Amino acid sequence: MIASDDPTDTATVVLAPDGGGELTLEVSNSATKGSLGISTSQSNVVEFTVEAADVQDGYIFAVDIDGTTVSTDTLSAGASDEDLRDAFLTAINASGLDLVASAGATTNSVVLTADPATPGSSPINPDAIRITNASPGNIQNVVPNTIGVAQIDTVSVGSGNVLATQQDNVTVVAGNLDPGSEYSVQIGADTFSVAESVDFFAATATAEDIAAALATRITGVDVAATGNVLTITSQTAGTEGAFTLLTSSSDTGASLAVANVTPALDTDTVTANLEGTIVTADAASTAADTAEALQVAFEASPALVNDFTFANAGGGTISITAKTTGTPFTLSASGTGATNPSVTTSTAAVAAVSQEDTITLLERRISAGDTASINLDGSTYNTSTFSGGESLSDVRDALLTAIQSGAGLALEATASGTDGIHLKARTAGTPFSTTDLSITANSAGEVLLDTGASIPQVEVLQLAPDQTGQYAAGDSITVTVDGKTASVTTDANQFVDAMRDSLVNEVNSLSNGITATSSGEGELTLTADVAGKGFTVSTSVTGGDTFMTTDSESAGAGNFYSYSINAALEHISQLRGQNAAEMNRLQYARQIVDDRTHEYENALGNVSGTDFALESTVMVRTQIRTQFLSAYMSQSNISQLIAFSLMTGGDSPL
Repeated sequence: MIASDDPTDTATVVLAPDGGGELTLEVSNSATKGSLGISTSQSNVVEFTVEAADVQDGYIFAVDIDGTTVSTDTLSAGASDEDLRDAFLTAINASGLDLVASAGATTNSVVLTADPATPGSSPINPDAIRITNASPGNIQNVVPNTIGVAQIDTVSVGSGNVLATQQDNVTVVAGNLDPGSEYSVQIGADTFSVAESVDFFAATATAEDIAAALATRITGVDVAATGNVLTITSQTAGTEGAFTLLTSSSDTGASLAVANVTPALDTDTVTANLEGTIVTADAASTAADTAEALQVAFEASPALVNDFTFANAGGGTISITAKTTGTPFTLSASGTGATNPSVTTSTAAVAAVSQEDTITLLERRISAGDTASINLDGSTYNTSTFSGGESLSDVRDALLTAIQSGAGLALEATASGTDGIHLKARTAGTPFSTTDLSITANSAGEVLLDTGASIPQVEVLQLAPDQTGQYAAGDSITVTVDGKTASVTTDANQFVDAMRDSLVNEVNSLSNGITATSSGEGELTLTADVAGKGFTVSTSVTGGDTFMTTDSESAGAGNFYSYSINAALEHISQLRGQNAAEMNRLQYARQIVDDRTHEYENALGNVSGTDFALESTVMVRTQIRTQFLSAYMSQSNISQLIAFSLMTGGDSPL
């Protein structure tokens, strides 16, 4: 930047203090710098060709890419090279691998591009690509292994009716208390009596006295007298302690009323039949206690504890589990009275089942040296090497022989049709694993492609200076290739091509298998020395000073055009006036809010200070005076003066 006193010069900036004077100026562009961009010419790329050969209906082809196998869908008989290529494109792009497959220049060419978003981060090894003309076949689980399951039943019970003790009340009402009169209570066959002049006297006796006297006579039951009521309770719970109660009296007008308070009641019972063994338990006051009593009855039977386990499942439920898997049992339960148990089979008995798998081989071209293999329960079984041209049934028989020759194998292997092997576990409930069906390829008859051809990775770096067309003195440009850094620092007024050439020399000095060359203006190209070996690139630029520095004295301060300070001050005054007006409006609004708050507090104080007791008394006194005046005037002819005196509480009307 150059200061000038010529305001028509658009390439300069005019700066001056108001009214002249000295101005110190220092300008820098530490945030203004050039850039260095990466242009991806291509990622790591491998190209290979496919050969359909003699495709039969149902053939499946596969490609191995760096240890990952991708298989096509089944092809139709007579499929062409282009059909096979398209099948590979679909399968590879749907495999989730970190690469993209596209059609090459020919009808049988496939191009693989590794991780287009980050070139070189996932290189493809062309030596790790192999194509076969079919997959070995498939493995299917026909009958899943099933381990025997023990039957589990539950019994759920309610609380039912527990033992209840009979209790009656006798209410005594005294009669005329005739001389010699009697009051009698008969409990069962026993009669208990009290008589006038013996146990009570007519002159003083009351119904309470008669009840108290009877309470002292009655035996065989519990008796309590409360006022004129006798409470009679059996001393034996349940129906065994039930009694009959009769009363009588020879006194005129007397009565002994009987009321049954609690009838005698025996407890309910719960009976369960488990595999022919019957157990019984009495109902308790809660369902949980009843279930516990029934569980105790189950566990007290030696015939049951050997074959079953019993557990409290909560909520009045007992869980019964058979100790033998796969063997069903029967269970039923019933109850008396209000106890009605329910039986539920929560887990049915299931017998163990033997696992069965099948191996199905696909028609494929067998070459000399090929072998077939399968992994069963962790052990691999291999056929002898084939001589080439074997049929599908030949391959099946060779694999079956290899399996059957395995020592101690816990499954049986038999032929199934012309292309399958049937496997069945020897022991029900014992599982086995069937994996890794494969046919190895040791000849060109099996392998259609041994390797692909890689294309070297190429990256282009483009240097872009700032708006001056230069990199400023002290700018630093850094290129990092596979973790190794090349950096150059610019001289004053150095142009972009000079920077490019310096970077080329620095990158080539890294000696990390990457060659840098100058290409277009400000452009350098990085090329991998080894095809198929990817690399990563990152760049950065830090800026130095670009503008020149000057001051008013050296440039001639007296010739600078001044900026109007007065206009600026006037503008500030206008803004301050607007701010003051806004403050006044805010203060006025605040005053209104304060007034409203004060009025609310006064009203609240009036309400809280009111003497409600006094005001209520005055109101009641007024009502009494009004009612009295109304009654008095309706009954008497009274003067207006007296009436007025009453209405005013005695005050003179004058």
